[in-house]
Amino acid sequence: MTSHASSGDAERTPRWPRQTLLWLALLPFLLLALLELRAPLDLSLGDQAQYVLHARALLAGRGYTNDGYIYTPRVEFSPQAYPPGLPVVIAAVEGVGAPLVVARLLMIASAVLFLYVAGRYLATLDDPLLGPASILLCAFIPNLALFASGLYSDFAFAALAWGCCLLADRPGAWSGRRVAALTAFGALAIAFRTAAVALIPALVVHQAWRTWRYREPWRRALVPLVVWVATYLAIDLSLPVTQGYAHQVASGASSTGAMPSVLALIALLPRRAMAYQDFVSAMHFTPTPWRGVNLAYHAVALVALVIGAVRWVRRAGVRFLFCLAAFYVAIVLLMPWQIARFLWPLAPMIWFATLDGARAMLQAARVDRVRAGEAAVLAAASIALVAVLLGPEPPSLVGIGDVREGRALYAALEREAATMPVRAMMPNPRDAARLPGVSAMSVPPVKPDSLLREADAYRITHAVVGSLGVDLTADRAVLRAVRAHPERFRRVYANQQFTVYRLMPARALQIGGKVLEK
Repeated sequence: MTSHASSGDAERTPRWPRQTLLWLALLPFLLLALLELRAPLDLSLGDQAQYVLHARALLAGRGYTNDGYIYTPRVEFSPQAYPPGLPVVIAAVEGVGAPLVVARLLMIASAVLFLYVAGRYLATLDDPLLGPASILLCAFIPNLALFASGLYSDFAFAALAWGCCLLADRPGAWSGRRVAALTAFGALAIAFRTAAVALIPALVVHQAWRTWRYREPWRRALVPLVVWVATYLAIDLSLPVTQGYAHQVASGASSTGAMPSVLALIALLPRRAMAYQDFVSAMHFTPTPWRGVNLAYHAVALVALVIGAVRWVRRAGVRFLFCLAAFYVAIVLLMPWQIARFLWPLAPMIWFATLDGARAMLQAARVDRVRAGEAAVLAAASIALVAVLLGPEPPSLVGIGDVREGRALYAALEREAATMPVRAMMPNPRDAARLPGVSAMSVPPVKPDSLLREADAYRITHAVVGSLGVDLTADRAVLRAVRAHPERFRRVYANQQFTVYRLMPARALQIGGKVLEK
């Protein structure tokens, strides 16, 4: 569908060396991801628990969201439901009696497929050296291999999205098989990640450009567009996925003050973009323990990235890959959370543009193009090695299941659930909701009276104080309520990290030493 002025070098390179380079470039990542399987899966980290909750609700024949997680729109935590792609995979694994490690292996396979497809795209359509080098460097992005061994939808989505890009941007006429594959990959991507809806406007813009510039007919894009829109609507109308995201986007904007929501959201975008700039710097590695050296290196890497991105777009034209990346970044910036793994599907692009920009900088110093490319790859690989040997360790990810106090907390909640249904208000509700007899919701960061009204509205029976993170907003909200209304709280368990309170019903009255219900 797209002509590529930059694909000449790739076409002059024999096919087998390119494939060999791709598979060799994937080996470090595969090894690092498989090593992560040594550690047990801690579902209290990230979104993993909610995917498992959805899967087990499907297996039990309950409603998709009848999973123990009590959603409240007053907390910017997670939507009530995630798309069904990954939960269906987990349900299929557990449905045949296989352990979750099988699902983890499938996630690693999807991550390897993501890097392979991205590498094949870059090596085939752009550069046979920088393409494999880009996915080799992705292996050393902090925590990428760790998350690939967990239960996250990011990598399956990324593999499918890059597959769509390879199909759409590969030169040649669109055959019926190519259209069918593009349609299927896009629909599956939407089933795994809501952000995959970026495929729809990306294809509209890309096809409009191709029609205007090259008179290519719209009809070949109609089938993918219709199926993708239908897939999105089917998921959105049957599950509260997009509604939850939309509410949290709006609440994130309205929390900034008296400014109208749209203007407030626009004002937030530069701040969010700066947060993601820090994540891009982390993708470029932190090679030394010295802040000044790292700042200088990151500045040079960012300049190389900008130069490479501009050269790439000017050389390649309006590709579907570029349209998708633009709309995907726009969606990511709208989200109220800034999370590094949201950028990981773009990691091969980031490293390719950085290497190409570094090559251009070396060429400006009168270095031959081939040698400049080789020098850029060698320098980046050396920086990755130095970062592994000398750079700071990435922040450790510790979940409740990783610490003794957290395991004791869960045991205490299970004991409470043995005597009564537990509906807990706590900082990490989705993992606790996996416990037998326990449902859980987040703690709204509101004043004591509002907190208790919220608890009564959702029939909350317990409140948990304590978390492993640096954000103590939830703890402070509960403790303020305990101080303001001590008669409503009775402590039933405590350890060095966590405290469990049982909430006394608001409608219970103390009369003559007896508790009577109104």
